[in-house]
Amino acid sequence: MKKHFYKTGVDICNAKSMYEFLNNHFTYDTMNSWNNLRSIANNVKVYNLKLDGDAWAALDLLRADNYDTVNEMLYDFEREHKGYEVGFNGRSGGYLVLCNKENNCNVIPEYLYGYDSYEDFKEDYRSYYGTMKDAIYELREYTQLVRDFDKLCDEIRDYVNELSKLDHKQCILEQIVDEFNYQYEDELEELGIESPKIENYCINVETLTKSLRLGLVNVVERFTDNTYKCNEQYLTINF
Repeated sequence: MKKHFYKTGVDICNAKSMYEFLNNHFTYDTMNSWNNLRSIANNVKVYNLKLDGDAWAALDLLRADNYDTVNEMLYDFEREHKGYEVGFNGRSGGYLVLCNKENNCNVIPEYLYGYDSYEDFKEDYRSYYGTMKDAIYELREYTQLVRDFDKLCDEIRDYVNELSKLDHKQCILEQIVDEFNYQYEDELEELGIESPKIENYCINVETLTKSLRLGLVNVVERFTDNTYKCNEQYLTINF
């Protein structure tokens, strides 16, 4: 799949190429907009990801999964990049932001990229580095960090894109039944009751006792805000 965030053409042996990559990268507030703390970020709002399938269905599946898969991807990144963390920010959580764990601020030091142009940086780099070789070494470290972050954002997008192509109604029903089976495994086994089956986007509750039906409804309420109805044979969720 074509990369959405990862940029090719960055020369990690060329100071200007790396400087401009870092200086031009999208940034976002690390905490609140009024604290003037910003860091490397990407806009991951689902409707901006140009998914192949149904973006809102993918969002439903992410919520039903409680973002567990995405969170595990974030944890893997943090385990590989000690001292850094990635989190969602924005009112709707539509931005992934890369932060320095130590002070929750920009991962790229201002002295490294806080100039109006590469030419200004080149004139002043000796204030922080003895040689351009030393400056290139640090630019390369941060460039590799940010490119790994962009790769992570692409991996998350690819995962969400696959979700967008699934039958989200069926997937949510399967997640509900799986969670119900997990929570009520002992009761089902003790009573010799088979797990409820999914039939034509309905959950067959014919074999369940009254208390197990209530348990299933409780699971449904946690997984979805959609309305549902339950008759003697089926629990139907209106997607």
